This record gives sequence, structure tokens and C-alpha cells, in this order.
Amino acid sequence: MSKLHKLKIALGLCNRDYDTHAPYEYPEFDRTPEDAPRYTPNDDGWWRRPDAEGTNEAVLCCVGDLMGEPKLQSANKYGDSFFMHPCFRFVRDILRGSDFAVGNLETTVTDRSPYACEAHIIEEKYHCNSPEAYLDALRYAGFDALVNANNHNCDSRAARLIDTLKALDRHGFMHTGTFASPNDKRAVFAEVNGIRLAVISYSTYFNRNDGCFTPFGRKTLLNRYSADKASNDIDYARKKGAEFVLVYIHWGTEYTHEPNGSQRRMAKELADCGADYIVGSHTHCLQAREFVESVDGRTVPVVFSMGNFLTSETKEISRHTGILQLTLRKSDSGIDVTERFIPCYVYRQYDTARYAPVPTTRETSYKSDRELLAKADKYARDVMCIKEPVTVN
Repeated sequence: MSKLHKLKIALGLCNRDYDTHAPYEYPEFDRTPEDAPRYTPNDDGWWRRPDAEGTNEAVLCCVGDLMGEPKLQSANKYGDSFFMHPCFRFVRDILRGSDFAVGNLETTVTDRSPYACEAHIIEEKYHCNSPEAYLDALRYAGFDALVNANNHNCDSRAARLIDTLKALDRHGFMHTGTFASPNDKRAVFAEVNGIRLAVISYSTYFNRNDGCFTPFGRKTLLNRYSADKASNDIDYARKKGAEFVLVYIHWGTEYTHEPNGSQRRMAKELADCGADYIVGSHTHCLQAREFVESVDGRTVPVVFSMGNFLTSETKEISRHTGILQLTLRKSDSGIDVTERFIPCYVYRQYDTARYAPVPTTRETSYKSDRELLAKADKYARDVMCIKEPVTVN
């Protein structure tokens, strides 16, 4: 980095400190509205793809935290507008190539509260709020559903949480984890190539909720985890016809690869309640995939954390991430699941993308990138304990 660049950063004239192989320039991208949502809601409460075929086989892509951080926003701001599509240019084909893609939206989305790049600390607490351009980018990336039971969904207080849900509706996302009323469904119900999928989202942490929600609001609008609630929600999903129940849960200790005792206890509870697959978030780093034996004798996979999928965090541990690809196959005996883990590494800049998850299998002409991606691939696979595609049940 040049002395001039360091001086600009010190004076606040520039906050971008990137390793770069390309000139820092406005990305050349199609800025027209992106593809329409693939799924549409139906009167029976199920989302379906109009063009889907009942093949009884479906590929799901699950990722971790989609953060709303100041550096991430500042790096993708051009004048008065934000353009975040390039962040996903290297994973878009994988996500859009699946039949259903879901991630954890760890930010509010409203223009009635400062964005994180304008005010990241409010009342001595982190404040993660993003522009709607973020949702444009997530739609471009190929996400169909977003879960948002996490500790940052209250950062802009109750009214702005409702703004976020309205924004998700405008952009055609299936979503769950926070709710606008007691009557909202407590899960996403999607029919994916003939397989009925339920996605349920819980959190064990909520920032600010004591000050911005009434007791009724905390109980009604925020999906705080409890074993009783999980049992009721999963029972309801089964009665509604769900054949596969995917549970996202925000839990754990930040910046450690080792799941804690509470995570292991809750994983067992969720398995006993009937979850088919459990995906964790919150720790800002990868944690292992393990198996839990349920009370009814099933072997239930749990990924304790998928880490940060999009982030501007500088900690090296937070830049290792990936895509969990689950292939579901329905037969007379039930649903078989084959896992595949696609490791990714979050670059501060890669080509014209400013903060971007890059698959470790990506071909590059730069030796330094080849070496970094090879190390990141081994690192992620060692942590996750998923070496090759594995059929788990």
C-alpha cells in the first residue's frame, strides 16, 4: 500500500484497504432488474415454481451469515447509490443452479434508519442496517429464501423490523424467523420438484429487544428458541405435509470452531423434535458437521455453523466459508440426503468484486490465489469434516 493511500485512510478520505489484482473501477454489470422470483405463493400456503417438474429430486443450497457491515457497504457505494451485485458473481452459478437457495440475513433493511456505513454504533451497540440494494443483489445471486432469526434483526428497533419484512415481500423472498403479526406462518413452506420442504428459523440471541419490544412483541414477533416451541412448530409443519424439515438456528460462541455445550444440547432437542437437518449460524466462522441420534432412532446431521458467507470482517477465521449443497431424493422409504460442501474464501477484492465469496475450485492465473484457495479448501474441509459427497440418510 502506498504512503498516499495510507494517508487518505488516516484522513477518512478512503476506507478501502484491499489486496487488488485489478484497477479500482466501477464494475461493468447489467444494471437492469434481475430475474423474477422463481417461486410464487399459493392459496394453500405453499410456495411453488410454476415451471417445476415433479422429479422427486431437489438440490438445496444453504449458506451462512449475510452480514450488513459498514466496510461492505462503503466498498460498494457509488455516489449516492449502492451496487452489490458483484459480491456474488463467483457463486451465482452455483446458487442459481440449485432448486432452492437459502441464507441467513443478518441485517435490517430500511431507509428510515442510518445504514451501517453511516452509523455502525448506536447507543453503544452494533447497528447493522442495509439499503434495499442488498436485496437486489441477493435476488441476482439466486437466493429464494432468507431466514432472519438472529441477534441483529432488532438493530433498528421494532418499526424498522417491520420495514424489513415489507422489503423482503416486495422483492419476492420467502422468509421466516421474525414476523409482523401473530398470524404469520412460523415457517417457509416450499414444494421443490415434488418434495415438500419446511424451513424454520430460531435464534438464541436478540440485540436491543428488551428496549424496543413489549413482552407481547418479544413473544410474538421474534422466534426465540425453546424446545417446546420447536416441537410445536415441527409438528405443525408435519401436519401441513412437510416431508423434510430444515432448521436454521442462531447460536454458539463467536470466533471458535468448537461447538459449545448449549449448541449440542439444543441440537439433540431439535433432533428429538423431528428436525431432519440442522444448520447453525452466528459464530462468524465455520464449525463442524456432526450427527445426532434422535429419540426415535434417526441420525440427524447438524452443521454447527456455516460461518460468514458475505462479510467485510478482517479476522482470517471469518473469511473461510462455503456452500452446503443438499441433494434430496424421495422414494417410498422416505427422503435420502446427499451432502456436498463447496468451500469458499471471502476476498476483500477479487477482480472487480469488492468483498466476495470465491469457491476454492475457481481457476486463476495468479499463483498467490491458487495457493491461497488451496489452503482455504483444506482448512474448510478439515473444519467441516465433509471431504466428499456423502449420503447421510
